[in-house]
Amino acid sequence: MITIDPDVLTYDDERGFSLETFAVTGDFEPSVVVAALDAAAHRFMLVDEAGTVHADFDTMHAAGLISAASYVSDAEVTERGVEIYIDCQGSLEDPVAVAMRTVLADVLAAVVSDAHVVAVRIEE
Repeated sequence: MITIDPDVLTYDDERGFSLETFAVTGDFEPSVVVAALDAAAHRFMLVDEAGTVHADFDTMHAAGLISAASYVSDAEVTERGVEIYIDCQGSLEDPVAVAMRTVLADVLAAVVSDAHVVAVRIEE
């Protein structure tokens, strides 16, 4: 079962910015999740500012839309799990967060049977 905490990729009112870094934990080979997240980076970039996931960049750009994300990091194994950062300029609207969590759940379900995703709060 794939579970994603509700604060993953959401706006944190207390901090004044979105939680754009998350970690995937569970009983799996980390390299499998690293490869899946790295391969799916382009799918995160296909989510526009309204939360629509487009089939490709050409279709999105032809409609005059841009990606909600400006950058997706490479996945990295850390003490917290397999971590990734999606730069949305510090502010994720709810429809974008929902779409990205859906993409994330699909990507993980394709490679592992059990994983838990948590928001990473980087201390300033």
